Amino acid sequence: MVKYAKDKQEKTELRNKIKEFKENVKETFEKEMFERGTVGTISEIYDSKKPNLPKGTMAQAWSVAEIFRIIYDF
Repeated sequence: MVKYAKDKQEKTELRNKIKEFKENVKETFEKEMFERGTVGTISEIYDSKKPNLPKGTMAQAWSVAEIFRIIYDF
């Protein structure tokens, strides 16, 4: 991603967009994990339309793992 940017300005812009995306994911799923549904985990899938209700398995390890991968760059 960033390594394919053409110049320093584009790299900076991409880094900022990635940082903003990570912050949004973290904020969204912190609320999900601690205020809705099953505390400490997230569901397998969600509706695409608001209110984005959880569906499928109520506690899914790979869903949580992907959120961690996004936030912490594992």
